Amino acid sequence: MNLFILMLLSHIFLSRSLQQWDIHLLEKLNIHHAPLWDASMNLITLTAAYITIVIPLVCLIAAFWQKDTFMRVRALFLISCLASASIFSWGVKELVKRPRPWHSYQVIEKKTEGGGWSFPSGHTTGAFATAFSMAIAFRRKKWIIGVMLGWACIVGYSRMDLGVHYPTDVMGGILLAAMAVALNYLIFKYLIFKKTFSLYMQNQIKTTSFHTHTQQYSTD
Repeated sequence: MNLFILMLLSHIFLSRSLQQWDIHLLEKLNIHHAPLWDASMNLITLTAAYITIVIPLVCLIAAFWQKDTFMRVRALFLISCLASASIFSWGVKELVKRPRPWHSYQVIEKKTEGGGWSFPSGHTTGAFATAFSMAIAFRRKKWIIGVMLGWACIVGYSRMDLGVHYPTDVMGGILLAAMAVALNYLIFKYLIFKKTFSLYMQNQIKTTSFHTHTQQYSTD
């Protein structure tokens, strides 16, 4: 079922009308920029490879160091989301086999390293899988959600700015990440750690409610 949905989405994204819009928007985003701007975009796109690995590992180490069961669930959930999103991304790339923009259009300038197939964007998939899974695992910490989603959006933009992905590659990566995280949420909640994960989510909700009531009383 998931494979059918992925193939349907890839067919929609790669339709001729969308391809025309795709290259037109990409050309606008990829237009020549100052060296400092290109360098900053390269730095941002590079963070995707490190942050998506460092965050789950830090959570996992902290969980075992503090012997925190709920933190272990968080860490395993993050790792599972990222692993499945990466597998989904690789699978769709191999099924769709969309060439990179600079291979098909000479007007597009490649400003960073990038190989393999284009659809979907692997960097974007990983960044948003991290952001979405963090939003679930740390739902009480609103600032983390905002920072992670903002970072993921900038990563997606950098892939287009640097000329290595079409806008629809980025959109596909976002949807693929959302599907991977949603699937993992259901698996963790109902199959793997049903009791522990349910207790963890209840604890998150109760803690959020407690802090909300505390803030209301303090303002009154």
